[in-house]
Amino acid sequence: MPLTDNRLAEAVRRKNAMAALQHTEGWQMLVLILTEIRSLRATELVTNPVVADGLYAQEFAKGIIQGLQLGIDTPTTLVEESQAVISGFDEVEEREEEVDNAA
Repeated sequence: MPLTDNRLAEAVRRKNAMAALQHTEGWQMLVLILTEIRSLRATELVTNPVVADGLYAQEFAKGIIQGLQLGIDTPTTLVEESQAVISGFDEVEEREEEVDNAA
């Protein structure tokens, strides 16, 4: 995807919004709650023996744990991806300046 001014603006907006979200009391509380639920589910998964007819239930429990972790990690991932877009845009601008100065 080309690095356009619109893409840069969207990356900056997304990075700022997700960073701001991470600093709210509500988000911090939600992360604690999701982390606790994830830990409880993981403990249940490890302590309950797997039987043939319980295999689907075990896979379902794994999916829940992964989904909880994804929810916890999403803002950080979006900040990092947005920063990569911003950095890429800065690098393109620097190269264009170098070309202009060399001409």
